[in-house]
Amino acid sequence: MITLSQPLAGKTSPRALAGDVRLARRVCSEFVEMPGLRLTLAQAQRLWALDARTCTSLLERLVDLKFLVRDADGRYARLIQDTLPDARGRLRSVAAP
Repeated sequence: MITLSQPLAGKTSPRALAGDVRLARRVCSEFVEMPGLRLTLAQAQRLWALDARTCTSLLERLVDLKFLVRDADGRYARLIQDTLPDARGRLRSVAAP
């Protein structure tokens, strides 16, 4: 099972792992706060100021977790509207606003 606690883009230090989890939670929060958000890889890189490797790794991890989906035009969007990965990468329900 893939979890957010696994390193993104080949990082291995504990500090890098903690940063990856914070980054993943931030990205997830953006998709939760803006229902209907759909981003290309380039748009995501600009929004979160990430290099291509890190951004691709993060978005694909969230696809693997079934939090995001990549549609036919290459945009990333939220797959299930009422879930959010926790710090260990497991999906949990969130209260509707």
